[in-house]
Amino acid sequence: MNDLNTLAKTAKSRVLSLMKIGHKVHHMVIFRAFAFAILTIPFTGKALAVPTFPDITGVATLEFLAFETTIGRSWSDISGQFGFGGDFEDYRYASRVETETLLDALWGGTNEFFHASNSAGANRFLSTLGFINGTPGQTQVNALFLFGTNADCSPGDSSVVCLAQVSTVPDGRGYFTDGRGLSEGVDPGNVQDFQSIFTTASNLGSLLVKEATVPEPGTLLLTLCGLAPLLARRQRKTAP
Repeated sequence: MNDLNTLAKTAKSRVLSLMKIGHKVHHMVIFRAFAFAILTIPFTGKALAVPTFPDITGVATLEFLAFETTIGRSWSDISGQFGFGGDFEDYRYASRVETETLLDALWGGTNEFFHASNSAGANRFLSTLGFINGTPGQTQVNALFLFGTNADCSPGDSSVVCLAQVSTVPDGRGYFTDGRGLSEGVDPGNVQDFQSIFTTASNLGSLLVKEATVPEPGTLLLTLCGLAPLLARRQRKTAP
């Protein structure tokens, strides 16, 4: 009888030991999956770029830089600060197509220049990216800014670059116009060249963009796989 009791105790002890080992292995697998998911998320030591106008097709993946960081710096100056170690590392000038796409989506769609139908879009643009001069609610507020490359607006002339404008006035009207940001305005089919300005002009802002960083779906899935069991276990512990 004593032999049977001893055998039962030994068997029970071994089962409990195996259960503890299995429990540890289970959590080690979870930990490793979680750690792998975290480590595979791209890390550059920089803040992740976030789309500025995610609802506008064509620029939905771009982060636009606020004008306050570019006011007073010329196109030539800023262009020399792109790339590793520059003041505008990872950024570039928004292309003509990207600028047209953004402003075409924001203007009222019926009237150019100052008009009430342009109010919502102009105010959204200015409140998001800032402005160059003026006092909101008191004077005309202007965002006069550079964009594109020499070839975008004045092919063959490397001394000038594209100029665009978005403005508002105290009575609420907003300003957009063909030749300063819109692709066609109220005149479909019009292929008007954009107004250009010297690349050395420094009393304006610059429309700079970079691609927003979005973790790969597989990386997000791995992260969730690692977190889910831990969260479930936490809920079981805190359950009444």
